[in-house]
Amino acid sequence: MNDMFSQWTGAEWKRTRQGPDRLPADEPGQFWDPAVTPPFPVHWPPEGGSGSVRYLYATCFDPRIADGIRVAAPWGIIESLGCEQGLRRFVRLSESIREIGIQGVRPMTKEEMAVYEKCSAAESFLESLAGLPDEDDPVMRPLRDYYLTWCGHNGVIRQEIAYRHEPFFRWVGCLR
Repeated sequence: MNDMFSQWTGAEWKRTRQGPDRLPADEPGQFWDPAVTPPFPVHWPPEGGSGSVRYLYATCFDPRIADGIRVAAPWGIIESLGCEQGLRRFVRLSESIREIGIQGVRPMTKEEMAVYEKCSAAESFLESLAGLPDEDDPVMRPLRDYYLTWCGHNGVIRQEIAYRHEPFFRWVGCLR
């Protein structure tokens, strides 16, 4: 999980992992790990500093699945509270983790790795938007590339959260 968020979520992840309905993933070779999405705007088009959310979910390595991982529904969110630069808060969505599907995995291409290397700039640009970005803005294409690449590698969790951010996902091109 992104180190920036582990300071807030470490204890919450432990509490979730030990919840009453925890997944039976403690078989030999299986383990659940926390994961975090990129930020998604609370409103789209953005409304001057309206903030963003990142979803906390879990993935499970299972050696019986050669080219995939198990994915659990979001169990929490981290809200960035818009114009309050750096102000974030954790909101619990579930007391336990619930598996929602199996996500295929494959090695990333060099092009995809290059897109992910610029993820911080794309995320910062998104979180700084106070209105719809200019189509000619040179940072806009990397923003779309980053979210398209993320969507391509994370279809299960994308499908789970897309309804909450449908206008943004359509703008990026993740939904048709």
